[in-house]
Amino acid sequence: MDLNKHIACHHCDLLIRLPDELEVYQKVCCPRCFSEQFVIRKNPLDKTIAIALCALVLLGLSISFPFLSIETAGSINTISLLQSPLALYDEGYSMIALLVLACVILLPAIYLLSLLAMLFPVYVFGKNQASVFYAKIVTALLPWIMADVFVIGVLVALIKLMDTAEIVLDIAFWSYIAFTVMFIIITNIVSKRQLWYWVENGK
Repeated sequence: MDLNKHIACHHCDLLIRLPDELEVYQKVCCPRCFSEQFVIRKNPLDKTIAIALCALVLLGLSISFPFLSIETAGSINTISLLQSPLALYDEGYSMIALLVLACVILLPAIYLLSLLAMLFPVYVFGKNQASVFYAKIVTALLPWIMADVFVIGVLVALIKLMDTAEIVLDIAFWSYIAFTVMFIIITNIVSKRQLWYWVENGK
């Protein structure tokens, strides 16, 4: 059995034999649980680098400008994304503040920087000697990044506040929404198989 032509299903661990040839946008699915394993994409390296750079810029904008403003009884309070964990800490929620800071800001930034540090040498030289190190960081961090969960939580909270206060969504709010969309696109492109393909084969 040629193990290089087989993969294990991410869900049920069935050993799947890959076709000899795969075309662009062709999907590979498990014949037992029907879960999608990966999709063959056109120019995934170029797209990933471009989207990762865009996401990093959007994240920078998100922490550089006001996130939202709340007006109640003539008083206006403006908060930034970096101030949100500090506000939680001041209220006595130190563990939640740490989780918000890490999972919403720090870990996404480290993920993107590690991904770019891995992919730029691959794009320029064809292979990166440190690619295994960066690939391990990217793989380990992904389950802890909760940008989409944070956005959903903020939207739910804003819906509850709309009846009692006037809310203005500032530039950082929309930047973080756009960052979250970019990040979801990246995770759809950079599957585990695609990531380790770059590690083993370069381009």
